[in-house]
Amino acid sequence: MINAATLSDMALRGCFVAIHVRRPTLRTSLRWKDLGLPHLDDADVSPPSTRPPSDVYANFTRLEQRMRNVLNRYSAGSTGGLRFMKWATYEKFSQDVAPLRDEYMATVEPFLSTYDRDVEAAIETWTVKADETFDRLEAPEVTREEFRRRLLAHLRDSWGSGETLRDRFDVTIDVLNFTLPTPETMKATPELVRQARERAEGMLTSFFDEAQNELRASVLEAVERLHGVLDNDGKLSERSVTPIHEMIARFRELSIVPDREFESVMRRAEDAIRTGAEGLRADSAAWGRARETLREVSEAGRAQIARESRPNKRKIRTWDAPPVVQ
Repeated sequence: MINAATLSDMALRGCFVAIHVRRPTLRTSLRWKDLGLPHLDDADVSPPSTRPPSDVYANFTRLEQRMRNVLNRYSAGSTGGLRFMKWATYEKFSQDVAPLRDEYMATVEPFLSTYDRDVEAAIETWTVKADETFDRLEAPEVTREEFRRRLLAHLRDSWGSGETLRDRFDVTIDVLNFTLPTPETMKATPELVRQARERAEGMLTSFFDEAQNELRASVLEAVERLHGVLDNDGKLSERSVTPIHEMIARFRELSIVPDREFESVMRRAEDAIRTGAEGLRADSAAWGRARETLREVSEAGRAQIARESRPNKRKIRTWDAPPVVQ
């Protein structure tokens, strides 16, 4: 477990990083009350669902996910959108995320250049769909024309125009250092400083314990997937073992603190792959030994996670593979 004595060192070795992505929300679902017909919420007919008027809009979601994947690759833990990143990996993160951020912002102008035309095309399509929807309703309190007017007006209002959306796109990356409270920084009584420091230490040690367990779990999930491959195919391939090597390398790069116990677990997994790979195709005993070792590796790693998890945290995943048959 992380302890208070190591926190000052952590403040020197890394920072908290968050990605904030901003774009307009183009609603893709309607509610009957949006059209002034709340009593239809209990009807069998569902309100119509829409899609953003421009196909380009999906690119923003895709690029945001890619940026967050890069952040996750170089960091660990999460609290309020913040992830811990070592300074040693920050430069690589910056290099990898910058092109995606540039692509995100470069997509804005092509999106806006056709947006108004896309909205008009979508409205034309919905003029027909509005009548089709009305025919499925029992809403005598509105006429067909009034229903169509309400629906199209609501869509126009929800989608807006290109100019109204222009300033609603942005990507920012926050980098936050952290320090523990001291009498100099707080300018408070010693007792208040002590209380604040204890709370800060408690939150940070809990965060770093969870971050370390997240890194361990990523390795173990790769081990467990490989065990499944052995169950199904009875052989190893370069493709099937690559995820383990990648997750082990990531663990060693991002590990919050020296982790001798889990390092031993990872070496056992590496040894099982290295010594068993050559004989797995022809030697059923080698196959069984590799499977058994991977199973033991997973159980040992999960046991360590369970011991070092703090109470009331998310449930630790347990081994659920079938038993090994020798």
